Amino acid sequence: YYALEHGISLQALGIVLLLVRLVDTVQDPIIGWLSDAYPARRKWIGFSLPLLAISFLMLFSFPAGVIAPEVWLAAWLLITYTAFSIAQIN
Repeated sequence: YYALEHGISLQALGIVLLLVRLVDTVQDPIIGWLSDAYPARRKWIGFSLPLLAISFLMLFSFPAGVIAPEVWLAAWLLITYTAFSIAQIN
């Protein structure tokens, strides 16, 4: 979608995906530790699911000309992965 609609090269997409997944590998153990330290699992999930829905929607709601598409993609992918990890871990 981002390559066809917003003109991002496949190389740039690969780099964005790699960097965001690297951050995700670091944050998953931290989320797990926080979940163990504060075991209100339903609250964690209740917080993460609306955030996941909004972030997924924002991935496809790119405001053209406001920000670079790579930055938009990286930011919302990071939020999407974080919200999914919170829900999945809990």
